[in-house]
Amino acid sequence: MAMSSRWVAEIERYIRGDAGDGSPRGSMPGHSIYRVPQYIKNMTNPDAYRPQVVSLGPFHHGDPALMPMEKHKCRAVAHLVNRSGRPLDYFVAVVEEIKLQLQDTYENLEDKWYQGTDFVEMMLKDGCFLLEMARAFEQNGRVEDYEPDDPVFSEHGCLYLFGGIKSDVILMENQLPLLLLQKLIGAAYNHDFQLDRILKIKPTREGEWLVYLRTKTFSGNKNYPQIRRIAV
Repeated sequence: MAMSSRWVAEIERYIRGDAGDGSPRGSMPGHSIYRVPQYIKNMTNPDAYRPQVVSLGPFHHGDPALMPMEKHKCRAVAHLVNRSGRPLDYFVAVVEEIKLQLQDTYENLEDKWYQGTDFVEMMLKDGCFLLEMARAFEQNGRVEDYEPDDPVFSEHGCLYLFGGIKSDVILMENQLPLLLLQKLIGAAYNHDFQLDRILKIKPTREGEWLVYLRTKTFSGNKNYPQIRRIAV
């Protein structure tokens, strides 16, 4: 039976380890954040897979119901940058440097996220927001550089938003790459640590995965946030 020469040539390239795109033989894209298959959503409640308070990452970015939290993300960036003593451009450059790796993390990323600066802006705002929320939760909302009546980063904000944000953070389609958090932590707190020195990931009895900071490494920096019981 005759076979297409083009098909044979393509398979031969894979056998030689040359897929034509620079990737090694047998390699797959580095996706680690996926969309929930539509048939699963159809079998259950589609709203159960959608964030209710805040979007993290590209899959639900721009949802009108989640837009009110966007202005608070900008405030989170401002506070984290001011506390670091470094310019905003430094943080933008840090995220820009790993942009391709972050994009590859997401399965079926829309074409619009490969154009312009929107992807870097979103990653910076979402990453800073998550770190600032973790800091506020750890301190029970009593954070010194936010006003006591702050609608998000305060005792009041933690009381009313913690449950909703925690539920949103564990959603499969509402994730941030750990690489992003590593780089932002290094930029904000003047440390350049490997990921396994910063974050500890462990399962719980409830089947969740929790992210912890290995805080003993940073005992000399009182501003370093201790992330505890933040599920991913």
